[in-house]
Amino acid sequence: MTPYEKNLMKGFEVPQPAKEATHAYLLTPNKKKATVSLKDFDTLAGAAGKVTYGRYTREGWIKCGKPFEWDGSKAV
Repeated sequence: MTPYEKNLMKGFEVPQPAKEATHAYLLTPNKKKATVSLKDFDTLAGAAGKVTYGRYTREGWIKCGKPFEWDGSKAV
């Protein structure tokens, strides 16, 4: 994660992503899904669910760290 991406995450109370993480994956209670780049994490504001950090490779999605509950503004 670049210093620029870390700066964008400062406005949210969330666990620090792993160094190799590039994306955040949100799974809402009604089974809707969203995958956003870490620098676009602010687009998840207002949507509650479980967030998992990870990265995409040629083989597919690789999880980086433990998932956490997100209430739309901070980690629960």
